[in-house]
Amino acid sequence: MSLLEDFYNLLFHPLYFLKKKSKSVILCIFITLLVTLSLLSLIPGIEKGDQAFLFFSLLVLIFLSLFFFSIFYHFFCGIFKGKGEALPLYISLLYSLWPLILLAPLRILCFKGVLQEVFSFILFITLGYVIFLQINAMRLNYSLEGGTVLFIYFLPLIFSFFLSLLALFLILLLLFGVALKFYSLAF
Repeated sequence: MSLLEDFYNLLFHPLYFLKKKSKSVILCIFITLLVTLSLLSLIPGIEKGDQAFLFFSLLVLIFLSLFFFSIFYHFFCGIFKGKGEALPLYISLLYSLWPLILLAPLRILCFKGVLQEVFSFILFITLGYVIFLQINAMRLNYSLEGGTVLFIYFLPLIFSFFLSLLALFLILLLLFGVALKFYSLAF
């Protein structure tokens, strides 16, 4: 398949494209660069000298975060008896970010006023579609059921929630201990 056919399938038949075993790495890098530019255009008030640094930082953040998420997902999909590889999952997760490219032109059209709510709604729909594509990329790569993939996909969120509750409990325990110490010194 040519690069243009891959791009067409990515835009109009994304689930068919994610099922394919051979994906173009050049197209993946191109899509990721466009996503980074689109996300960079959403940040208001960027100075001219900061644009290159922010672009590079955002690009590295996208590549590294999806790299670590793909390792995490690969590990837990293996625990749930999924059969697949981490590298195709990583490339599929990068490809699943393509709807974010549409946010830059929409941001320009919906700059202020009532259209800001329209942009917020479209942003919500776009992020939901990205999550849908990433969940399907995991499901297709590891041949797991939908409920299992949903659990694995949201496992970092669940883990961070319980970690936050534990940290809050420890802070409250520490504050209670300090208050108890001051109270016992007062009498």
